Amino acid sequence: MSDKRIIIFGAGIIGFLVLFFLVFFAKQQIDRGFGESPEEEKYEKIVRTFANWKEFTSQLSKFRAYFPEVPLTDSKAIGVAGEDNVKAALNIFVAELPDQTALMVKVVRFPDDYQVKDVKFQLNETMNDILNAKNRNVLRNIGEVIWNGHKALNFSIQNLQIRIEAKSIFANNSIYTLVYVTQIDNFDDEVFENFLKNFALTEDSSK
Repeated sequence: MSDKRIIIFGAGIIGFLVLFFLVFFAKQQIDRGFGESPEEEKYEKIVRTFANWKEFTSQLSKFRAYFPEVPLTDSKAIGVAGEDNVKAALNIFVAELPDQTALMVKVVRFPDDYQVKDVKFQLNETMNDILNAKNRNVLRNIGEVIWNGHKALNFSIQNLQIRIEAKSIFANNSIYTLVYVTQIDNFDDEVFENFLKNFALTEDSSK
């Protein structure tokens, strides 16, 4: 499958998501200015069919997920939190819905010869990256869980406009973070539940 590509500036995927929503907020205002009716806007918001979501598999990142469209992808090298000279590979996969909602899988792959000493710390650093992306972000809740035998972290973040639901999973010497970002008024827990339910590892080195 050939992937559409994006280039991410500044703070990586968080910077992209901020830009993503600024663009779509602006588009919404332009559409309204040209006479989009409330009925049309309401219809677009409530119509959602998971049956049309597309299966996507990443052989490199070893996962399968369903997105509302073929995801945009990008990759880069990043530093590892708490380490001076260790680089990890960051791969992101993000798609959007018509109501200014984004769904993303972010995969941080640590080097094969690097052993993560503190999984809890790395999971929390993943959450902190998103929480600290904007000054007005507030942590709604956080909880340590086990996902298919792997340590994981559920968390929810909100500011005046945006709500973020996420789950970070440590597996395959990687951190998989599933993220749902939407305007507060458009929040729909079924969207994230469907995204989580259909996510799977295609390989699991711990089993």
